[in-house]
Formats: sequence, structure tokens, C-alpha cells
Amino acid sequence: MDIHSVELHNIAKKYKRLFESYSINAGGCLINNHEFYWVNYYRLGKMVGHAVISPNEVMDKDEYKQAFHYLARSSQIRANLSTNGGFRARINMESFRIIERFLDNILLVVDEEDKQVVSKCLGSIQSNLNLQDRIVEIYNSFHQKEEKIQKGEVKFCTDEYLEFTLDCLWEIEYLQYTQFTLQYDAIPLLEYIKKLTNKNRNVKKLVSSEINLYLKEFIKSKDSLFNSIKNLTFHPEIAPEVSKDRHMTLARDTLLKSIEEVTNEALKDLRFPKLVMTERGD
Repeated sequence: MDIHSVELHNIAKKYKRLFESYSINAGGCLINNHEFYWVNYYRLGKMVGHAVISPNEVMDKDEYKQAFHYLARSSQIRANLSTNGGFRARINMESFRIIERFLDNILLVVDEEDKQVVSKCLGSIQSNLNLQDRIVEIYNSFHQKEEKIQKGEVKFCTDEYLEFTLDCLWEIEYLQYTQFTLQYDAIPLLEYIKKLTNKNRNVKKLVSSEINLYLKEFIKSKDSLFNSIKNLTFHPEIAPEVSKDRHMTLARDTLLKSIEEVTNEALKDLRFPKLVMTERGD
């Protein structure tokens, strides 16, 4: 469903070149009662340009400067959470639930020494599932608000909404890092339990082909988990023992720096208005 007026489309088409398509982002901004919207231009599926347009008669170039920086920031923040947060929220955790039930069952048939290992591994799996529930909760709270913007029910983004979206991003970043480190640290425990399935007759009776497959997959994921943790260690201070608040602060500083860099790159492909790198509108 197209939520934008014919007038706005006509303005966007002024800056479209031959063999290009375009899209007008949902969620504009309002500056001094003037409406502004972000337009992307594509050729052969590749983004090749941008424009900031208004259906109003805007004489003050400073308003366009402010709109450019605001809309560039808005589009990046919302797209980041929609894509990365959405992907993480939709991950199928059924293998974790199956292993959780298996560990819960074998607690009843192992000796005290083995029980300590199984209990620790079970706690790690349950923590991972709880973290995933929180990720889904955070993403859904964002998605409900974002959907109203995409449908045109909410016409403009606000500072409050962007701050809310950023808060969602920081927390999901922290939760995802914590999930990966928990899973990585649980691998020696899973290796111990895998050996139990071969040497303990009572445990062996509880092992299905599905459980055996998931145990092997979890153990084999060591290298990929290590790389995932490395990719999320975007600052030398990031470590499992770092507090949630500190981790989120580091994530915020890193992402905002990245957003500023991408915005400066977008400025090079801005077709309207013509701005220069030093013209920062805050």
C-alpha cells in the first residue's frame, strides 16, 4: 500500500534518472511545520542516490540540512533494528528446548558428580532461552510501533521514537553477545554430556537420534560461535564480565559513530538539496 501522496511522488520523480526506480521512506520529519521525506534511487537493484524532499515551500536551506541529518539517522537506526533485530528475534530455538528437556530428564539418572555438570549446562541453556524471550519481547515492542509508521498511521518520526529504537538496539546487541558467550562456554559441558550418552546406560536410554544430532551440532558450532563473538567484540573493552550498562554505552558510541560515517557517505550521493560535508544541521 502506497502511503504517500501523488504530489510527493511527483517531487521525487524530478530527481530520478533514466532506468532508475525510487522509494520514499515511511516516516518523515517535521521542522517548523514543514514536512520532509527521504527518497532512495535505484538502478538494477543497487542504491545509487538520495534526495530529501518536501511538499511545502521551504526557503530556508538550514531546514533541509536538519532534515537530511535527521532522516539519514532515522533510516539507518530503524533499518538496523528491523533487519538485525528481526533476524535475531526470529531464530528458531527449538533445538535448545529439546536439549533443555533432555538435560532435565537425565538429572534423575546420573550420580552427584555428573549432576553438577548437567545442572550447570541446563542453567546455561535455560539462560539462553530466557535471553531469547527478552529479545523477542524487545523486537515486538519496536515492530508494533514501526508498523504504524510503515502503514502511514503515524506520519512522522519523533526524537522519542528514535531514542526508544536506539535503546532497543543497544539491549539486543548486549543480549546477543551474552547468548553467544553462554553457548560457547557451555561446549565443554556438552562434550562431557555427549560422553555420558555413550558410557552411562541410563542416560543412553534417554537419547533419541534428534537429541544426538543436536548435541553434535552444538559441539561443532565452537568455531562459528567464536567468530560471532569476535564480530560482536566491536570495542577492546567488551568482555563477558563488563556490565550491561557499560556494554550498552559502548554499543551506543560505536553505532552512532558508524551512523555519522554512513551519513557523510550518503551526502556524496545526495541529489537534492545540494549540501557540503561541513554543513551539519543539528
